[in-house]
Amino acid sequence: MPDHRTPAAPPVPLLYGGTPDAADDTPLITPSEEEMAQHLAAQLTAAQREAEQARAKDEAAAAAMPAGTRPAEGALAAAAPAVVTPGEAAAQAAALAAELAAELAALGAARRDAQAASGAAPGAASSALPWQGTGAARASTAEPPPRQLGGYSLKARIQRGGSTPAYRAQDAQGGREVVLQLLVAARCEDDVVRDRLLAGARAAARLSHPHIVPIRAVAEAEGRPFIVTDLGEGQTLAQRLEEHPRLPVQEVLAIALPLARALAHAHEHGVVHRDVHARHVLLLPEGRGVQLGGFGVVQGGSGSGIPPLGPTWPEQVRGEAVGSPGDQFLLGALMYEMLTGRRPFHGDSPAAVALNLGQEEPPPLIQVRPDLPAPLRRVVDRCLAKQPAQRYESTQALASALLRAQDEINAKASQQQQPRRLPLRVQAALATGGLAAALLGLSASLVVPALQGAAATQAAAQARATAAVVAAQAASQVLTEEWPAVEQQVQDAMRSGSLSSLVVTDAAGTVRAASQPALVGQAYAASGQAVPALAVAGSPVHRLGSGDGAVLVFETPVLYQGKPLGRVMLGITEAPQQQWARQAWLLVLGAAGAVALGLALAAYLLAGWVTRPLRTLADGLADIGQGRFDQRLSAGRWPFSEAADAAQSFDAMAQALARRDAGPGAGAAGVNASPGPAPATPKTASSPAKRK
Repeated sequence: MPDHRTPAAPPVPLLYGGTPDAADDTPLITPSEEEMAQHLAAQLTAAQREAEQARAKDEAAAAAMPAGTRPAEGALAAAAPAVVTPGEAAAQAAALAAELAAELAALGAARRDAQAASGAAPGAASSALPWQGTGAARASTAEPPPRQLGGYSLKARIQRGGSTPAYRAQDAQGGREVVLQLLVAARCEDDVVRDRLLAGARAAARLSHPHIVPIRAVAEAEGRPFIVTDLGEGQTLAQRLEEHPRLPVQEVLAIALPLARALAHAHEHGVVHRDVHARHVLLLPEGRGVQLGGFGVVQGGSGSGIPPLGPTWPEQVRGEAVGSPGDQFLLGALMYEMLTGRRPFHGDSPAAVALNLGQEEPPPLIQVRPDLPAPLRRVVDRCLAKQPAQRYESTQALASALLRAQDEINAKASQQQQPRRLPLRVQAALATGGLAAALLGLSASLVVPALQGAAATQAAAQARATAAVVAAQAASQVLTEEWPAVEQQVQDAMRSGSLSSLVVTDAAGTVRAASQPALVGQAYAASGQAVPALAVAGSPVHRLGSGDGAVLVFETPVLYQGKPLGRVMLGITEAPQQQWARQAWLLVLGAAGAVALGLALAAYLLAGWVTRPLRTLADGLADIGQGRFDQRLSAGRWPFSEAADAAQSFDAMAQALARRDAGPGAGAAGVNASPGPAPATPKTASSPAKRK
């Protein structure tokens, strides 16, 4: 069935701006021939008016461009629709209406027969035929009558936009269902153009790649060239973007990398796609991969002799030859759309799009989506360069850049998921310093308390000696009960400043003299916590209070010729002893910290000396992993014999791999005959990601 759509104005290429052709969703078959004629006449008249307006707008926009960025002569004319007169519009409307009326009559008869056979009520709606299985674009609800074209039975028109009408068809011989795409009728009127279209389609049919939708046949029938491809299952990328305009980074890479490899394969065989668009990308179900279709359908562009469909690349706007770098630009624009949810260039007319392509830059990715990894941003920005020479030297190089970006992004994600590991020299320093600090701290915990105990014992001995002196001096006065004299002795003893308190009692335990006058005349009652470690026979010790205010009270009997006459209670504060203990701890811990820090620094330097050859070996292995076998590590001095042995083993492996890579029969040039050290200074192998 021929394509009867007559759009009101040529759609802007879907890659850049505007919306999909609204005619895809507009039913063009009306209930009667008269209504159809009126409908088509109105469409053609509107097309005439809007075409004239669009042409005037394009010419004005082109005139406003700087001289160096104007579209090539004839580019706007090729993109603009043909202008018809009102008489021609009426004639075309009548012819199309007659043809559609005949098809309507046949379709109505077929439907009535089918409804009668199935018992359905007249006028019941028919089900739409799906294309590409689950989630694919739906077929037209107005199913055309069965028609044969070159051995294929057309089943239904597939509404999916683009410049080539596509049909769900059935192979009359094999019986399998396929997709049949008719090349643009307007481009087939010229024999030279038609022959070049067919030649391009046949060249595309020779492509064989897992990420390219295979072309099963290229033929011509009734003056219309057509292409036959498989009826695949899955969802187009355009439909995926309708559901989720902004895709995750990993999904974008999983789509872009296969597309780049498919384009690289096509370019190696001399085939340029020229329409890398989301509608041509098929996402296979169950994660089976991606396939790129549309090869052989669009073969126009500068240098091909076929008029372009509209400005799609900057070089086409400038009137330059369009080749494989143009496909890189289109893939970059598609990646931009997948990452940001918007197309990089917009315009409401071909001239506006051409102006943007020639002069404007798309909004930077880092502003539209700041979370994007830098490696992927760099790839997209390079693909969208205005000059083809600024893009990748080949599409295979683009695929390699995408693979490196994917590996770098995956490696960074893996590092973020794994627990962070410290370098060996940091671990060695921490372990050595920590062990030294622990051992020194343990030693201090044993030594300092012992010193503190010795100091306390010495202080207690001095306190008992002082108490004994006071008791001996006061013995005769206590015997004769000369208590004022005893009081004077107490006051004299307190003036030394080394005592906290001093109390003298008689044999009955009554306080007769004290450093605190309020206690005189009262019965003395021992209080506080006993300290057996400092006590001696007949002289108990008690501690009153705690902390810096604690007081040790030493009791000593007052004897005269061996007969007890009373007791002396002498108190000293513990503050000096505790202050000394703190100072001792600080000195010991400071010394321990200095020793631990020194050992940690020594371990850090030693570990760095040991790990340097390991880092060199790791970089060399990274080069081996990337196919570079020319690295040699064994020359010169290495810090220890084990490192030299590892370097020699690495050289032997690299030489063996180099010989295998060169293939059998390769000469010795470029490959050392033996794994011995090379006469050069030690060489550190380079690696794309230096290890820290």
